[in-house]
Amino acid sequence: MAYWVPEARPALSAGELRAFLKEKLPAYMVPSSFVTLDALPLTPNGKLNRRALPIPEIGQDRGDSVFVAARDELEAQLTEIWERVLKVKPIGVQDDFFGLGGHSLLAVRLFALIESTFGKRIPLATLFKAPTIEQLAEVLRADGSLKQWSSLVPIRPSGSLPPLFCVHGHFGEILFYRPLARCLGPEQPFFALQAQVQQDLPAHDTIEAMAADYIAQIRRVRPRGPYSIGGFCLGALVAFEMAQQLCAQDETVAFLGLFVGYVPKLGFFTHWSDRFGAHLRGLRLMGPRAKLAEITKNLTRKVQSLLWRVTYNLFGRILPRSSSLFRNVPEMNLQAAKRYVPRTYPGRMTVFLSGAIPAGFSLDPKLVLDGMDAGEIDLRIVPGDRDSMLQDPFVSVLAEELKACLSSAPARGSGDDKTSRELDPIHRG
Repeated sequence: MAYWVPEARPALSAGELRAFLKEKLPAYMVPSSFVTLDALPLTPNGKLNRRALPIPEIGQDRGDSVFVAARDELEAQLTEIWERVLKVKPIGVQDDFFGLGGHSLLAVRLFALIESTFGKRIPLATLFKAPTIEQLAEVLRADGSLKQWSSLVPIRPSGSLPPLFCVHGHFGEILFYRPLARCLGPEQPFFALQAQVQQDLPAHDTIEAMAADYIAQIRRVRPRGPYSIGGFCLGALVAFEMAQQLCAQDETVAFLGLFVGYVPKLGFFTHWSDRFGAHLRGLRLMGPRAKLAEITKNLTRKVQSLLWRVTYNLFGRILPRSSSLFRNVPEMNLQAAKRYVPRTYPGRMTVFLSGAIPAGFSLDPKLVLDGMDAGEIDLRIVPGDRDSMLQDPFVSVLAEELKACLSSAPARGSGDDKTSRELDPIHRG
């Protein structure tokens, strides 16, 4: 689903918009319906107010699609979950999650409900291959797995430019990169790397191991350099280490970009009082049952994280696959980041920094970049903060800065990549 504001009246029809976008975007990025607004609703601080967006009548504009109702119990359960999360009715089993207004935050809630209902945990990136209820039901029937796991997810698999590879954040997911891939345009191939969670494959318990595996993955698409690599949050550390390892292998890294949110260093008590205050404010907005569920969920997560850390510190390794605590991705990533000791990168590193940056700010890699330093640092201030810099409306500014950097990056020529022709756009993970 797309909300849009026309520059002039009369506005284009939904069919005209859809036909135009089909020429510019992969099929899964074309909205299934359009809602015309006079202006986008904003919060007092200028951010998009998603809650104020009108709930559309899906039946009014289905374009070329036909409504298909649930045909069995599994599809009916999924339909109920989708309608609950997306706050849209009715939803057909062939309606697209993104076309209905879905985004990364709603996907987190959707997959949490799927896990609690069916007892199966599947990565958010599954939505790139299975964006409909019909397709997601097939994934669940296959025991929550797809044909072949891969950390490499082709968000935009083809284009005339050299590909950009971006690494997951702290939680291991990569769905939040979708707006950035969209804003970079149809000629920029975009691949994301999600965390390794398959139980039959080796886990990554160090940044170095992640980087080595992800390099092997991107070589499937681009066997030789030059390479363009980026990373957000924890992914910035991994991208940084990937660049180090590629240089050690005599490969050319044309571009290394870190997407970083500036967080001022607070004292211990200030930090925890702020977090506790925010938590209390959130609880006050909930009813009694929702409040109890939220407290129980947070307590369970804290206990599981504590057990994971204790076991890891005692045995110095990741838990056996049979353990119910196996593959706590955020904890694994946190421990890997704590142990990582970055070396100075010999090349050029671009830092896209967002947040409430104070006047007279000077970049200190030790304080702001977890010790990541480089022979040359290109600092670019972008709007938003750590949570919003890669989301609308701020992502468009970041994308323009990123495009300028990529276009001026040295030696971005052919690396025998396979993105100039259409790759299999089906996500395998």
